[in-house]
Amino acid sequence: MTSYLGPILLSASERDYQKLITDYATAKGWHWHHTWSSRHSSSGMPDLTLWRERIVYIEVKRTGGKISDAQRTVHKQLEDAGAELYAVYPQDWELVKRVLALPRRET
Repeated sequence: MTSYLGPILLSASERDYQKLITDYATAKGWHWHHTWSSRHSSSGMPDLTLWRERIVYIEVKRTGGKISDAQRTVHKQLEDAGAELYAVYPQDWELVKRVLALPRRET
């Protein structure tokens, strides 16, 4: 389910979808970081790092977007280290809202 945004959300660019996520996160009290230009960074890091009572990594993809091999490798490394990480597409908007509503994970 894509909520009230429907077809507009499904056709959003990665940049626009990411802005929707960061605007929502900010409204819910989250702090976030996005590396504006990753030319001088190692490849594969998720697009967003968000923190409030826990740290969440989000890889943002447009509809039809693909996870690169470098991203897959880094995502696995982060998950193996215990990170909470999500790769989300516009059709996952309801998931994004649920994730950002959750309290700290129990370890």
